[in-house]
Amino acid sequence: MPEETRIDLESLEQKARAASPGPWVVHADGMEFGSSDRSTNPGVDTADGQVVCWWGTGLCGIPQNPDAEFIASANPEAVLAMVEEIRTLRQQLEEQKNTSRTITLSGCEFTEDDLLRTAVRMVKGTTRMKQPRWVLMKDAFCCGSGVAHALCRRYGFDPDEDLRK
Repeated sequence: MPEETRIDLESLEQKARAASPGPWVVHADGMEFGSSDRSTNPGVDTADGQVVCWWGTGLCGIPQNPDAEFIASANPEAVLAMVEEIRTLRQQLEEQKNTSRTITLSGCEFTEDDLLRTAVRMVKGTTRMKQPRWVLMKDAFCCGSGVAHALCRRYGFDPDEDLRK
């Protein structure tokens, strides 16, 4: 599993707040020295017309118009909106971590936890021979032994308890 990329929201927010306000726009106004072709020299300006970067291949140059459009769209307002949305989504995920969804079946409401707890409690073997609860859970949920053990433990049942029909 790839390592999770974690965005440093605080740093990104500080940088966006320190930058010139947006929206930023792409200009094509012949900024290349001596050029008369106004359509091939993209640059990015702030809302008040200050240059953010310009066309060319130098340190701050923009070699392609799509690059200028991308830089302009990643202006401080857009970045701050993304920071806020990411924070909101992270908070929502954190709040949902230990909550169980409610499911309505034939007009009756059940939580996922209630349904799973009942299934773990009610599982029975199909033979007269005793089998550990975890084996029955593995068969009932088509899962591996680790998941079967975890289900038993999560709902307070001994995975090694022998059960029969």
